[in-house]
Amino acid sequence: MIRFFLNQQERDDIKIMAGGQLEQLSTHATSSSLSIEIPVKTDDIKECDYVELYDSEQIIFAGIIMEKKQATFNMTPQWKIYDLTLSGNSDLITPLFVDLTFPAGANIKQILYGNNRSDPDFDSDLGSFLGLFGTRIEPEGITINDVDDFSGFILSESAYLWGRSVSDTLDEICSIASAWWEVTPDKRFNMKYKSNRVPAPFTLDNGSKAFNLSVSNDALTYYSACRVNGGTGTSRKVEESSVRGAFVERVHEYVFYQKDAETIVSLTPIHSVVSITQTEAGKPPADPAMPGTIKVGYKGLHDDDPEYQALMTSGGTEITMKEGYKLVVIIPNSPYYAITVNDAVFDVDVFIRIVDPQLAQEIAAKRGGTGVIEYALEDDSITDLPTAANVAQDFLKSHSRIATEISFSTFSKCEVGQLLTADLPYYSIFGNYEITKIVATTILDRVSGIVFQYNVTASTVDYRDPYKGLWYRPIVTKFTLTGDQAPEDGIFLNNAINVKTFISVYASGVTTWAAIEENATSWELFESLYPSWQLLQSPTSPITWNSLQQIVKSWAEWENKIKSWAWIENIELGWYYLGNYLTNYGKEKLMQFMSGESVNNFADLFGAICLENNLGGRELFEPQDVSKTATGGVSTFFLLPTDATYVIKKILVPENNKKDGEAILSADVDIDHIYGGPRGQYSITIAISTTIE
Repeated sequence: MIRFFLNQQERDDIKIMAGGQLEQLSTHATSSSLSIEIPVKTDDIKECDYVELYDSEQIIFAGIIMEKKQATFNMTPQWKIYDLTLSGNSDLITPLFVDLTFPAGANIKQILYGNNRSDPDFDSDLGSFLGLFGTRIEPEGITINDVDDFSGFILSESAYLWGRSVSDTLDEICSIASAWWEVTPDKRFNMKYKSNRVPAPFTLDNGSKAFNLSVSNDALTYYSACRVNGGTGTSRKVEESSVRGAFVERVHEYVFYQKDAETIVSLTPIHSVVSITQTEAGKPPADPAMPGTIKVGYKGLHDDDPEYQALMTSGGTEITMKEGYKLVVIIPNSPYYAITVNDAVFDVDVFIRIVDPQLAQEIAAKRGGTGVIEYALEDDSITDLPTAANVAQDFLKSHSRIATEISFSTFSKCEVGQLLTADLPYYSIFGNYEITKIVATTILDRVSGIVFQYNVTASTVDYRDPYKGLWYRPIVTKFTLTGDQAPEDGIFLNNAINVKTFISVYASGVTTWAAIEENATSWELFESLYPSWQLLQSPTSPITWNSLQQIVKSWAEWENKIKSWAWIENIELGWYYLGNYLTNYGKEKLMQFMSGESVNNFADLFGAICLENNLGGRELFEPQDVSKTATGGVSTFFLLPTDATYVIKKILVPENNKKDGEAILSADVDIDHIYGGPRGQYSITIAISTTIE
């Protein structure tokens, strides 16, 4: 028997009609419909009323009336029929925005509950701050019910979640922590690890009371490669860079050139510079207007500060001397005058591409070709290589397999997020499947009257809307979290230990506005070369290229108004390698550690690496950045055109991370960065991801 509650009061006078559909999705987006009959004299149905539906004592659905449409008749009966559009309880927090800031070092538990001085585990180093539960979720009448401990996942940088919806933030946190969340029909909030999913109350097998069964397999999530095009990040610090003279040919091995006695020009956008030193015959110049050490400040900030003798703009390409100061003028092929830029950091484009070679081979064996099916994620909020690599890896983890989907109908109640065990040999179905969608339909039963029929979808992948395009497009994680708990995607136990390392190397150069102007000599040609610029569009009134031409009259004005366009930067795919690169010596050391023996000489697999040329010569490089999780991590190295100007044949991690140490991990590569070669003119980025499986 179905019971109808309106604003928490049971209403026997309201009758539910057949044909209603109450929808639950794992994406928490619901749009349900229900038809009801109500007497004219008791009609008090209004928009935003709260509806609850019970099957005897069990609550089936709860939500808000978003719209009501009244049926029309040729007569005036004593009752009215309304078609209601309802939203579920998850929508209570969908329109809310977080509008909170969380410091670097805060964990997911603190993001949810806050870091309050009254808490027994208050972290004084982080200071006091509010959490999502107390400020955004509980005020909506939602009870915090069953929430796992997510304190092992730590923010690696501050998160400024202004203008970010609560539901989107919860989705992203759960994606990082391999978890799920829900608001139940009785307004209880649960958030659990995926390994803690509740089993469905029944098994789908030949003896099940299920009908309308259908099974489908598809390749809509079958990607073997993922490219992440991020925003602008920073290079490693370059301690010393020699400056070339003003009148020499510009070759790629030098980053800085002297324009005149007041200006130094960089071929790469500059993020920061600490100082410049200049010498005359190996000593500071005698002219007091030519200081031996020049401190570099920022235009608009240090213009009047006497501590700084030169100014620059972050993201610009010039360092200019202040009035009253000048540079020595470098003479070509003469060591008499010398200028060195110290501690320079450059702006670099962040992008990475990860390929699953094994999957690509499987696809190629079936259909021919390379087997590479690639997806591109564009997100300019990703400003470092480790985050980009993690996003790409997470994408391939979820979207590099054939999807199996089971649909059926039943009269037995189940919940979205539960694990359904299925055993249907005829359909080649066996194992656990996540229930991703339930539509409760009201139907007329000859004996019981109106009852609920549950149309269930269970799958090996997350819910996908089949009406939103052929290829699935996921949401990109916007802020970075790291943690000491492994992602959990199943309960299959495997005692094999595989230390898998993925190495991706990219060569990059920047497409300047002058180069764009050279390619697109007219607005018509520009539109054909670059057909879309979403930043300038709006849903209701898109800016056409013709109107844009009226707004921006020249390329100089364009460059002044529009500072960057990440996706027309010159992105060069370099090299990628995937394998278990532990050497026999490294395996011996790992075995000693696993056996409880003391291991004095090992290595930090995310620390310094050696690049080795074809003659066995080694060069040691420290990582620019390191991001770790419980099962692995990513270390990132940035090499300028002046670094490693040879064919790199090996990338290895030496014992104790010393240049001459025996190799613990060694990967054979073939990276041509030789001076004068086709890739030698580019900076290269090496991202090394090592995981233990």
